[in-house]
Amino acid sequence: MKTLFITVILAVVLIGIAIVALGIKVLFVKGGRFPSGHAHDLPELRRRGIGAPTAALTVSKNVNIIYIQYIYTYFLHMNKLAISASSLLLSFMALSTTSCNGTSSTEAAADANTPTAAADSDSSPSINIRYIDSDSLMTHYNLAKDFQEASMRAVSKIEGARQSKTTEIQKFAAAIEQKGRSNGYLTEASYNADMQKLQKMQSDAENYLANLSRNTENELAQQQLQLNDSIENYIKIYNASKGYDAILFKAAGVYFNPALDITSEIIEGLNARYNKVGDAK
Repeated sequence: MKTLFITVILAVVLIGIAIVALGIKVLFVKGGRFPSGHAHDLPELRRRGIGAPTAALTVSKNVNIIYIQYIYTYFLHMNKLAISASSLLLSFMALSTTSCNGTSSTEAAADANTPTAAADSDSSPSINIRYIDSDSLMTHYNLAKDFQEASMRAVSKIEGARQSKTTEIQKFAAAIEQKGRSNGYLTEASYNADMQKLQKMQSDAENYLANLSRNTENELAQQQLQLNDSIENYIKIYNASKGYDAILFKAAGVYFNPALDITSEIIEGLNARYNKVGDAK
């Protein structure tokens, strides 16, 4: 703490010295002042005969370049003074930091050599964890495979119904068009009747497909719930005899030791129980 306080004091002193160095001409030279930035006050411009304040509006490109170079040289000189002071300050602070770190390292080493019986007594116990690869589980668990096949059948049923309704509507619409071209409608009322029938067919088809999709979604949701319950229930039964602290899905972590994988055991147990239920039915 004492070393840090001394470092701060010296840093403030060095910053003050840097400020004084930047303004030494103004502070210690009688009548001293910072160089004017106006074009008519620059020696190089006066030497070239450009001294009027309005000359900046009419000077050539070369004069503008001279003016810019002069200003650049002045600020470059000021920056060098500032960089020199800053470098000195940073060097001193680095030296002080190294000293502090050395002291801290010595103290840390001394603390490390001190017996810590209390810390040993507070050490947390290890956790016994296992994991399951959910992708492999869904691929090899028979109930999951049955549900996947049922889902595919449901999707195929919806697609088949959509194609059937579409074909039926297109066929009737083509018949109306053909009848109209061949002057088959003797009255406007008969034509309007067919058009109303076509619109009703379209509306009925949309409602039928919407209901079919809704029922399929509900069935799939129930199957997914049943699948989750089956897996979770068996894992609880499995762990009752194993006594693990936690069983996680592989997706819950970035890396697991492959030795902690119990996927094959879970799949074997799930299929044995599912097949047994199937045989009983």
